[in-house]
Amino acid sequence: MEEVASAGNQRPVLVGGAALELWTAGQYISRDLALVVVDPAPIEAALIARGFRREDRRGHLLRGLYHPTLGIGVECVSGALFDGHVDRRLLRMIRVDEGSIVLVIPVEDVIADRLGQYCSNRKASTDLPHQAALAYRLATSLDAT
Repeated sequence: MEEVASAGNQRPVLVGGAALELWTAGQYISRDLALVVVDPAPIEAALIARGFRREDRRGHLLRGLYHPTLGIGVECVSGALFDGHVDRRLLRMIRVDEGSIVLVIPVEDVIADRLGQYCSNRKASTDLPHQAALAYRLATSLDAT
């Protein structure tokens, strides 16, 4: 993230299950990272330089990257965050270690995303409402606006 941002690119935004994992302090475990980026090329190049590979495994969707020994998948979603319906001032910068910052959607958007995905495709995952409830229960404060 730092390498991409320091090169003048817009910082990727962590969304989806990985954002939920962050906001629940690991009480929900995601198997992959979903990053919204304007241009996926810089973050993909940085990840490939660190041992990630383009998805080529049998039985997996052939999109994104994975690390063969860490078991981490990364999917870069290009385009506007939530189709442009987001106030970027509400994004949170979270320090994950010394000198490394992750830009993540606020917990309210995690809740809305989980419920929205469930409503749009109830066959996708019946766990999505439970994920939204977990984020709601663990949120220290919520913005009602």
